[in-house]
Amino acid sequence: MDAPAATRRPLTMTPRQAAYELGLSRSFIYRLMKSGTIPTTTVGKRARIVTSDLLAYLDAGRHPTA
Repeated sequence: MDAPAATRRPLTMTPRQAAYELGLSRSFIYRLMKSGTIPTTTVGKRARIVTSDLLAYLDAGRHPTA
């Protein structure tokens, strides 16, 4: 069964959406994109961040607490 529409995440995000979701500046997101830290894809001429790549970036930054 599919999750309700309100709980589904989009497959891709704009840099603006990613910045909003993470509470970061748009310019910082663009730096992460330019450095390859967060992979991007293009749709037409527009850069998009695949949501699963953004979540992987977050998971990579997690450190277990002792």
